[in-house]
Amino acid sequence: MSTAVPPPPVTWTLLDAAPDAMLVVARDGTVVFANAETERMFGWGRDELVGRPVDVLLPEQFRARHGAHVDGFFGRPNTRPMGLGLQLHALRKDGVEVPVEISLSRYASDGAEHVVAAVRDVRDRLRVERSRDLARTEAEAARSHIAALLDHVPDHVIALDREGRVEFSNRELGERSRRELLGARWLDLVPEAMRERLAQGLSRVLESGAASSFETSARSEVGDEIFASVVIAPIRRDGAVSGALVMSRDVTEARRTEAQLLASERMAAIGMLAAGVAHEINNPLVGVLVNLDVLSEELERLGPATSLAPDLLEALRDSREAANRIRDVARDMKLLARADIERLVDVDPSRVVQSAVRVAKSELGQRARLVEDYEDVPPVRADEGRLGQVVLNLVLNAIQAIPEVLGEPHEIRVRTRRDGPGHVVLEVADTGVGMSEATLQRLFQPFFSTKPAGVGMGLGLAISKRIVDALGGTIAVESQLGRGTVFRVRLPAAPPRAESHRPPPPQGQRPGRRARILVIDDEAAIGNVVRHVLAGEHDVVVELSAASALARLDGGASFDLVICDLMMPDVTGADLYEHLEKTRPDILPRFVLMTGGAFTDRAQSVLDRAGVRRFDKPFDAEQLRDLVADAID
Repeated sequence: MSTAVPPPPVTWTLLDAAPDAMLVVARDGTVVFANAETERMFGWGRDELVGRPVDVLLPEQFRARHGAHVDGFFGRPNTRPMGLGLQLHALRKDGVEVPVEISLSRYASDGAEHVVAAVRDVRDRLRVERSRDLARTEAEAARSHIAALLDHVPDHVIALDREGRVEFSNRELGERSRRELLGARWLDLVPEAMRERLAQGLSRVLESGAASSFETSARSEVGDEIFASVVIAPIRRDGAVSGALVMSRDVTEARRTEAQLLASERMAAIGMLAAGVAHEINNPLVGVLVNLDVLSEELERLGPATSLAPDLLEALRDSREAANRIRDVARDMKLLARADIERLVDVDPSRVVQSAVRVAKSELGQRARLVEDYEDVPPVRADEGRLGQVVLNLVLNAIQAIPEVLGEPHEIRVRTRRDGPGHVVLEVADTGVGMSEATLQRLFQPFFSTKPAGVGMGLGLAISKRIVDALGGTIAVESQLGRGTVFRVRLPAAPPRAESHRPPPPQGQRPGRRARILVIDDEAAIGNVVRHVLAGEHDVVVELSAASALARLDGGASFDLVICDLMMPDVTGADLYEHLEKTRPDILPRFVLMTGGAFTDRAQSVLDRAGVRRFDKPFDAEQLRDLVADAID
């Protein structure tokens, strides 16, 4: 039961307006005043609390020491403010402990000493602090987790402030460590050629708050072009753009691979175009060559009867020479079209070089004098198209190495020669601008080029080296600035092959034996010229489609020789050959595929089969007669 106490001084009643619980405690530890907030905080009525020991507001474990604390305070009555970091608790009437902060101060009146205690409930504040600490801990854990992830992503990730200075980097840059990058201006760290583009992207993101992605490129210190894919995204704090996140990735290899694929596709398209043009040239050219031969033969037979024969024969010889030049061009175009076919055969190196030189002559113009020197060399095992690609590339490089200045005594020399008993050398030399030692060291690297932009992609020599390596050879180069360059391709000679010695046909058999021949070609002109040349010695039947020829053969027709065009609409010569393999295999030894170029893998695979006989367009009358005689024999 509380003890009656005198009413408090009027000044104490002002403490009722304080937001904290205010207690006035006598020196003996008795509560002499409590304000209204004390009632709310502790659940005691003011009348109940006044006159009681203040210990009722303390948890049990603190009461034993409290008396000593009171005596100590009155012994040295210094004011103790709140917020000293002490973990204090008070006890409500219902037994609930409340975390509090307490401020103590001394009050003396009429010779009596009192302690004025201000008690503040800090439960709400502690909840806020715990929530903030938890959020801070979670944020730090998240940052640590994100940093660990960023250490392993392939992109270089950099966080920038609004001034463009580095606040974070997930890796070092060049010789600068991650710590050294902090505070550096990002644009000072990137290649100079990229700065303007990157500065524009960063400025746009900081101003608009919208992410930006783009690709940029520059030259490295050694001259290689490098490509980077860049994404710049805004960093927001409190709704405002406070900086930018830059994610960059080196995509140089990807771009080089794309360029190589495009170059391969372009070469394939050029090859197909060349094959198509060659095919279109070959068919009418057969008629021209054969008819020129027939006219020449007739004029030679009629020579004594007309004075015009010598002049006409000379004109026909000129025409035949021009037609042969067209035939060579068509053959060289077919060679380009077969550049992707890996078919190793015995190839005459000198003939391959001559073909490449003919293709490149239009590029030579008046730049230099061309000197050709071909020794009697053994054949090499190679794919003729790929070897021709190598030589053509070397010849074109030699032409482009010579300045377009009239009157300069420049020269390009191509030659073939033996190199010991087992190797052949193909040599292309020029007196052009030459190359430095640094250029020579990188000459065969893909995408390295000394030519102006748009002239070359830097793939020619790299591809040429791979082709030569695959053939078991080597390619070497010697060059001096201002004195020219020499390329040497060294290939192993093909091993000798056993020759088949067929006995010559009996005397008089060729003109005396009349054969029955089937010619299949969708070009009527081809069938007509074949019939015209062979009609005097053989019986020739012409079919303009493989389907009609197949119906004739399936019907039991017999022929001593079948000459069939390889590429025809609907049913091709390859289709017909494979059908006869199943239905009339007896015909195949007397079956010849006539071709101006294989346009499909399937057609080429048929040509490559063992035992398949082929006859290349364009041909002349004598070649046709020799084919027929050889096949019938």
